[in-house]
Amino acid sequence: MIYAGEVREHLYQKYIEPTKKKKEQYIGIEIELPIVNLDKEAVDFTFVHEVTEKFINHFGFRVAGKDDEGNIYSAADEETGDILSYDCSYNNLELSLGRGKELHEIYDRFCRYYTYLQEQFGNYHYTLTGMGVNPYRKYNHNIPIENGRYRMLFHHLASYKNYQIPMYFHPYPAYGTFSSASQVQLDVTYEDVLTTLNAFSRLEPIKALLFGNSMLLDEQEDLLCCRDMFWENSTHGINPHNVGMIECHLDTIEDLMAYIETTSIYCVERGEKYVNFPPVCIMDYFKMPSVQGEYYQDGKYHTIEIVP
Repeated sequence: MIYAGEVREHLYQKYIEPTKKKKEQYIGIEIELPIVNLDKEAVDFTFVHEVTEKFINHFGFRVAGKDDEGNIYSAADEETGDILSYDCSYNNLELSLGRGKELHEIYDRFCRYYTYLQEQFGNYHYTLTGMGVNPYRKYNHNIPIENGRYRMLFHHLASYKNYQIPMYFHPYPAYGTFSSASQVQLDVTYEDVLTTLNAFSRLEPIKALLFGNSMLLDEQEDLLCCRDMFWENSTHGINPHNVGMIECHLDTIEDLMAYIETTSIYCVERGEKYVNFPPVCIMDYFKMPSVQGEYYQDGKYHTIEIVP
């Protein structure tokens, strides 16, 4: 058994201690873009793989990840740290821009990549969009990338029917295959951690209105931004502290640590296996003598008992 004090110390070293290091501050950006077949047919993944190969050769990226069928789902530029990848599905292209001192330099690289990709996808009568939900999702093959990580994730999301709890679950467990997002990473100093988190929590509702482009076309069109619902009313939201904004004002680092300690985990890696289990609070997890979970192997799921 691992004691609570040890867990708290590990969490502190992971989340708080790095902010104390005096270093230059950078920004990083990730932008996910739905791939749309303008013929209103399913995106042909063969074309996606062809564009990926051309992109890698054109920009000199190196292959960083292949799925179980040998298809490239991630490639990186070692000099800039830029990454081309596919998030959850080959319907969803992601450009992760390596850290930079100014937005302008990151924007310039993004434009070069985006312009090239649009030209290549245009050859197949496809286009990239900035929408939060693929407008042609109903035509697509909404299946996850064949690898351990995404298989684990979608197994977890599809398990919502197993829960008998007073919570509404939406009927879109595969939402990751047709929804997109953007993220910004900021270096923050120890002195500014609380101010930054409190500010971003207050900006969250405004941001949802400003970027309310995540509509379910032909279905529930009164929802301007359904991405929050996708997360909060899925198995990710069984513990509300795992989704959305921080719902309390943080006055001290101890407040932040207390909040982190109430979040849950639902999987671990053991060797080359991802093991799923029902969400459990991180502090409770390490008190348990054992946890029963599931892992995928040879086309089916097997039960396994692990020791935290």
